[in-house]
Amino acid sequence: MKFKKFFTTFALTATFAFGTALFVGQNVGAKEVRRVNATTDVGTIVFAEANSDSAVNYMYGINWTENEIPGPTDWSGEAFHPVDAESGTFVNGTRVGTEIKKIGPYTYYIAVSGATVGTVATVKGTWANSTYSFKVKEFVRQWDDALEDYDVVSLADANIPDFENVLVITEDVAGYDYSTDPAALPSKKGFFGLTNSTGSYAFQFKFQKSGQSAGWFDIRIGGTGSWGRGHLLMLKMSNEWNANDGCARVYEYLDSG
Repeated sequence: MKFKKFFTTFALTATFAFGTALFVGQNVGAKEVRRVNATTDVGTIVFAEANSDSAVNYMYGINWTENEIPGPTDWSGEAFHPVDAESGTFVNGTRVGTEIKKIGPYTYYIAVSGATVGTVATVKGTWANSTYSFKVKEFVRQWDDALEDYDVVSLADANIPDFENVLVITEDVAGYDYSTDPAALPSKKGFFGLTNSTGSYAFQFKFQKSGQSAGWFDIRIGGTGSWGRGHLLMLKMSNEWNANDGCARVYEYLDSG
């Protein structure tokens, strides 16, 4: 799989990888093209990020534009289908996907089916369900299973000391203040440089809870400026429901969205 910039890899004890986009596939043919009568045109959808490396049957796409389609933010909504033979997901001129589904806020699944390493897929045309229609700003993605070069970054590399049984809140604390001055970075906790040319890294550390939490343990990676701003990943961990079990959630944010 191929990962870009700080979304490349993130590690908690072991390395976990997160992509930036999502979609699922099925075998399709021309007979499956559906004409639908949508009542509302939401304009052009631009998939600012789309990942075609995580599986051969789907991609995940992120739409950061204002033309967000109303409706469910999970898998329960009605899928969108191409309205004509020129619309769909194509590989070498053959349509291999006839479904786009909204599965979360700004997050969409695009069916592909049958891709292999080196496959180039093109998503284009007009898509609709019984309620909404939209055009896709045409984009092309290629499947590639090669990892980019990345640095493994520890807490020490980020100028963050080991701590035990200490409440650590990095927001609005002088040692963690945001700075754009490279000269200030060695003295700032949480900042680190990269030696690779891809801007990619795995952030690796250990975390152990000694009791039941009253809330979430949050880690923000890649943000710029004040808390919750910039293009960032947020890792949240908690065992507040059961002292012996926990869960982790990973969010991708653009500013506060």
